[in-house]
Amino acid sequence: MMPGKADAVKGKSSSEKIQKRVLNDYMHNLHQKFLAESNFKIGRAAFYSYRPKHICPVNFASRNVFL
Repeated sequence: MMPGKADAVKGKSSSEKIQKRVLNDYMHNLHQKFLAESNFKIGRAAFYSYRPKHICPVNFASRNVFL
């Protein structure tokens, strides 16, 4: 489900709120694209750990799509 206007995550300070965002691709595909486009080499587990807290991974199974 897509995050709404009220869906927010607290930032480092207690007064700061950051709106949730959703990735449009799987993390595995994003890791492969990153390796192809940059000279920097990083493992998949480390790449996953650098994802910000307010960025949610995609879950295509839970989306309601009408054709």
